[in-house]
Amino acid sequence: MKQYFQKNNLSLLIYKGKKIIFASREKRIKPLFHCIKEKSIQGCSAIDKIVGEAAALLFIYAKIKQVHAVTISKGALVLLQKNKIKVTYDNLVDNILNEDKTDLCPMEKLAKKIKDPEKFFEELKKVIK
Repeated sequence: MKQYFQKNNLSLLIYKGKKIIFASREKRIKPLFHCIKEKSIQGCSAIDKIVGEAAALLFIYAKIKQVHAVTISKGALVLLQKNKIKVTYDNLVDNILNEDKTDLCPMEKLAKKIKDPEKFFEELKKVIK
């Protein structure tokens, strides 16, 4: 699946066994949020380009089995491991920054305030239309 992810220039791939459940090239947290709203992905595996604490909370909420991140933040790694989600990654970074690299990503700020996966998902419903 990693080859498929790279070859198709994806940002997110959710799969179970060899069956693709969801794939997206869209950036940020939106594709993962919409996937969770539309489908049950419990027990699936994921490959995600960037995994910060916001994505980690969503993976925990969705009961994902394992995650491979191209880039993952230290906080996200700890969150996933604490919740017994198998994690592999290519790059480990301190934080996920906003687009112009001047501050934390806004979703990361929200995730740091709301540590509960269910409450975080409910809050995202208000933020993402």
